[in-house]
Amino acid sequence: MSKPIPGLPYVVFPGDTLIGIAKKAYGQAREWKTIWKANEKTLVSGDPNLIYPGETLQIPVLVDLEKLKKGLTPDLADKDPDEMTIIVDGKEILFVEGSILRTMDTAADAWTASIAWFPEDEEISDLLRPFAYRPATAYLGGFKLVDGFLYTTAPNKTTAGITMTLEGFSSTIDLVDSTLKPPYVQKLVTLKQRAEEVCSPFGVGVVFEILVDPPFKKVTAEPTDKAFDHLAGLASQRGILISSTEDGELLFTEVTKDPPVGTINDDLPPQQSISARFDGRQRFNSYKAIGQSPGKTNKKAVAKDNAVPKTRFFTFRANDTTIGDIQTAADWRRSKQIADALTFPFPVSSWYSPDGNLWRENTLITVKSPIVYAPDGFDFLIRAVEYKSNKSGTTAILSLVPPNVFTKKAVETPWIEPTNPLNFF
Repeated sequence: MSKPIPGLPYVVFPGDTLIGIAKKAYGQAREWKTIWKANEKTLVSGDPNLIYPGETLQIPVLVDLEKLKKGLTPDLADKDPDEMTIIVDGKEILFVEGSILRTMDTAADAWTASIAWFPEDEEISDLLRPFAYRPATAYLGGFKLVDGFLYTTAPNKTTAGITMTLEGFSSTIDLVDSTLKPPYVQKLVTLKQRAEEVCSPFGVGVVFEILVDPPFKKVTAEPTDKAFDHLAGLASQRGILISSTEDGELLFTEVTKDPPVGTINDDLPPQQSISARFDGRQRFNSYKAIGQSPGKTNKKAVAKDNAVPKTRFFTFRANDTTIGDIQTAADWRRSKQIADALTFPFPVSSWYSPDGNLWRENTLITVKSPIVYAPDGFDFLIRAVEYKSNKSGTTAILSLVPPNVFTKKAVETPWIEPTNPLNFF
């Protein structure tokens, strides 16, 4: 079997997927979209989840940093690498300050922008009319980061003038806000199938980067359940992360296995500070999952966090009927709770990581900082990135967490002595 090489054609072999081909060609599964966009008009199925042996794919060469610096980007041309762009219904919006937030374990990404508003400007005033739900996209350096809609407009008048704050979200925010549509009960359905069923009424696509997806014996929901909460509960029972793609699709993925993108220290950007808060009240030493089957005895599973030397219990319901999945739900809830407790913000002076690419969620970075008890360096997982732009320049805030909190591996941190690792599996 030949290996896919950027810049050369590749013949699809039995068992190939775009995710697998992207991993071999670029070392990153997320680049499957690069291959898909280059070939979507020629593939027989028209479906990125279905490619046939014998088909020929063109494997594109990724845009490098030198091209980026010249403003040649995949989405918007002639944009400076340090330029944030907000486009609402096809028109670029000039703003005073803005920010973009991307995360790896929530359903939606977001952006905000503050503009100087003149009500007599009829074109802009009509464009930003409340409850118009205009399509809106946020870019960094010409790269699309959040594609969705403008949901919120907040005008404010002071003696200094009139401003308006805009808030946009990826299309997946509708799954967070809205309740489920039927069917509320399905048998022998995979997570991907259930996700497509739930997302279809909202017009939200599903990208599934998980290779093994066994069916649930039975999935149940209530009419009052939120769509995302329902899917997140199912995903948690499989140890799967839910995020969103740059195009506003719902993304099911796993924690990265790639090496760190570089090393950073606690040299502070101008006008920023480093602070961390590690709250022991966010953790428990016992997480009990209860799964209920109609007319049957409740099934239970417990996950322990032996690093908490206190008696602290947390009990929740798991939406499935098989004991294996309920145990995974307990493990995953413990991992999520620990992740929330151990996450801290870390400011950086650029939108770009040491390898020259944009900082991205679900990547690793080595941090050397006595402030966070890592003077000799520790590899942290980037859980979220908030990109900021204002008159003072561009900065970013990385939300960092020890990398194994979302996996079934022992969690190692720079705060625990090597003789007492957080090994609770």
